[in-house]
Amino acid sequence: MRGSGRLSVIAGVCSAIVMSVAACSSSGSSAGAASSGSSASSSGSSAAGTYNVFAVEALSGPDAAYGQAAGDAVKAAVDVINNSGGVLGHKVVLTMKDDAGDPTTAVTLLESELAGSTKPNLVVPGLFSTETVPLVPITTKAGILTVAPGDAQSLDDPAKYPLHFSCTPLGSSTAAALIAEMKSKGYTKLGIAVTDDEASVSTESYLEADAKAAGMTYTAAQLSLTAVDATPQLEQLMAAKPQVVIFVMDGASNGVLLRSRATLGWNVPFYTNTAGTSFNVGAQVPPADWKNVYLQAQSFLVYGNPETQTPQFKTFSAALSKYVPQVTQGMALYVNPYDPLLVWAAAANEAKSVDPQKVAAAIERLTNSSQVPNFVGQGTLYGGDAHFPNFAPSDFVYVPIGPTVDGLVKPAS
Repeated sequence: MRGSGRLSVIAGVCSAIVMSVAACSSSGSSAGAASSGSSASSSGSSAAGTYNVFAVEALSGPDAAYGQAAGDAVKAAVDVINNSGGVLGHKVVLTMKDDAGDPTTAVTLLESELAGSTKPNLVVPGLFSTETVPLVPITTKAGILTVAPGDAQSLDDPAKYPLHFSCTPLGSSTAAALIAEMKSKGYTKLGIAVTDDEASVSTESYLEADAKAAGMTYTAAQLSLTAVDATPQLEQLMAAKPQVVIFVMDGASNGVLLRSRATLGWNVPFYTNTAGTSFNVGAQVPPADWKNVYLQAQSFLVYGNPETQTPQFKTFSAALSKYVPQVTQGMALYVNPYDPLLVWAAAANEAKSVDPQKVAAAIERLTNSSQVPNFVGQGTLYGGDAHFPNFAPSDFVYVPIGPTVDGLVKPAS
């Protein structure tokens, strides 16, 4: 999922892990149980012939509700992989540790894992860009493949990070689609509001460049992730009299912005990018504040859409229910960490190897999600040397903000 700084959320606790997935301890560490086997991999396998996945997540601390959701999705993905025959016939064992959302802790945990006798075959370097960005250079140097939900634009560099992949739309893709949508509606004067984290600021730069290329004018404002009021930023935008506002916010900042909007009585249309499908924006403000607010979404995240009834989605939902009996976060927060592990497993099986270079080459050949068993987010994938999906504006829909039902956005009537 998208990168974040500090999000105001409740502390999470570790769930029990079934099948071959290890159980988190109260400190966030886990030890995996493995099935028997014989072959070893180039980047390390246990003596029992299993393949090892190491993950760090914010299982405690201020980001815990989001980090725990991502961790549960990773566990569900490992279960699905193992229930489908594993990787090259071997069980996958997950070790997950708690970095409390702190990048220094994340680095320490990863370096400790890499110093052990058995190096992981795959690393999941957290949910947030504050975790992923400092970890990927370490895994790259160690020659270990990584998959993560984050969309930090700095990681979209296959030459620099040849072993890192994501299934999440990049800010450049969501920005291009949003500007195309604004153009289709005849808007020429935009307001842009973002939080000051790396991913949001990066998306802002693409929004501005695309708006300028489309002949639009814009006024932009940034909001601190720790801010509890967005009135000054919105007053700055209001003074420019935009026809529409695009906002890209992490976590609770969405609610801060929309509550301030309601206080000011400002009712021009507000559009948020796909991050809004992760953070349950509708639950952050009362229904009275939903008027003229729209979410950019992939269709499988919208309640009632046929893509929520596919066999892949049903498999995902059943696996997730073991750890999350009642989904309270936006479904993208679970899907975005889940799908990349299935990509790794499919590529390894196709390459008949867990060698990182061979798996990376196989991932680059995955042009459509139909090539990945149980992949939820149906549609375009990679191709060429792309390490993030090649999403087009037509891959997104725009729906009125509303409540979430089982994590899916149900557009307000």
